[in-house]
Amino acid sequence: MVRRIVWAALVATVAAEGSCNATNTTKPGFLSSIFGGLFKPAAKPMLHYFDIRGRAEAIRMALADNGVEWEDAAFSGEDWGKERTDGIKANWTTEGRIAFGQVPLLEIDGLKLVQSQAILRYLGRKLKWYTGSPATLAQIDIIAEGTEDVRKMLGAIRYSTNTSREKQTMVTQYFQEPEKGPRWIKFFENIIKASKTEFMAGTPRPTHADYLVLDLLDLHDAQNYNNAFDGLPDCAVSEGKIFTDILLAERKTLKKWREMMRHRPKLKAYLTGPDRRDKPCDGLGHPRLDMPIGQVY
Repeated sequence: MVRRIVWAALVATVAAEGSCNATNTTKPGFLSSIFGGLFKPAAKPMLHYFDIRGRAEAIRMALADNGVEWEDAAFSGEDWGKERTDGIKANWTTEGRIAFGQVPLLEIDGLKLVQSQAILRYLGRKLKWYTGSPATLAQIDIIAEGTEDVRKMLGAIRYSTNTSREKQTMVTQYFQEPEKGPRWIKFFENIIKASKTEFMAGTPRPTHADYLVLDLLDLHDAQNYNNAFDGLPDCAVSEGKIFTDILLAERKTLKKWREMMRHRPKLKAYLTGPDRRDKPCDGLGHPRLDMPIGQVY
């Protein structure tokens, strides 16, 4: 009854507005002034991060795979100004835009979201992939947090104060020693083998667990250090073979899963498109020749 009354009133208003506008077209109609903003297209989400893949890449993958258009507001390390009082970091922290002085920052639905996995969980709830029983949600979280353990190991190498030669030794050990890289890759292999669907957490569609594992495997491709790049990650190669391929050689289920994810139509369009930040050896994306030193991944 209420709905009918409301729409009846609106119809009457439209008729009145039409008669008024017939003689005076310079004034906005009642409906357009009151409801004009109601039907405006929603603003695109805006993702703020360095002009690299890094912690924002799984978010980009999730948005792309789910057909969500977004604005990618990238900035340089110099603009970020980690130690400066007039840089983006200082200004946004003072303004309260970034709760912990860190990015990525996703502006969406009037919110300013930080912490990459919190952002992914929000998107999962909004886009309906982070749903299901407590057991299902726990499995998604377990896999997602498992990727963090591996990223910390690789990050400890990259951000250490060791020389390039020492870093190269450390990363070679990571890829070759059974209790390091091979052990963790086997964990993810076991998870996808046990899944009742083609996705990591046994869900009917990809979740952020899938995007995070996919990004993690891509991250492995860039774990090589040499003197020419002064400690920056370069193509991770051992005797002409990409380290990640070496790790996946005996993990055929995980390797097949990676290829399946990379060939999902919307995700593939992003991975092979001009907006994908490139890094050596992954064979996807376009080189960013103007990328500042120190910002490879």
